[in-house]
Amino acid sequence: LNYLDTGFTSQATVYYANGANKASGQYYNKTKVDVWVNYSISGQKNQEEQYNQGVLDGESIYYYENGMISDSYNYENGKKEGLGKKFYKSGFLNMKCNYHLDKLHGVAEFYYDKTNQLESQGLYTLGLQDSIWVFYNELGDTLDLYDYVNKRSLMIE
Repeated sequence: LNYLDTGFTSQATVYYANGANKASGQYYNKTKVDVWVNYSISGQKNQEEQYNQGVLDGESIYYYENGMISDSYNYENGKKEGLGKKFYKSGFLNMKCNYHLDKLHGVAEFYYDKTNQLESQGLYTLGLQDSIWVFYNELGDTLDLYDYVNKRSLMIE
């Protein structure tokens, strides 16, 4: 630990047994604060997390081994809150949805890889699929309308 303010604030770097950097960030009064960056054993950055008094608070970004972003979330007091996104390894958007109290909540959109074509969309209410969801093929044509409240397809064959 490298103390920036003796006894309270320190810059920390954690290492793997092979000497590679595992994580770096700052402690204040023995709790994580500000941005912490974690690395794989091969040295690739695999996450950046924002802390406030030792609890996730702010934007956190997670990475695939190829360096592309896999997920990004906003945290408030340790729980996902607000817009979250998931990405394919290719870098294309996979899903975007709001979170509330660490659960999917609100409009959700899922996409096909490498095309940014909408695959499905609907609503979540505190982690449960709610309302009528629309499912599309890769050309954008509607494949199905599914009512999650009544648990039945609304498409007429």
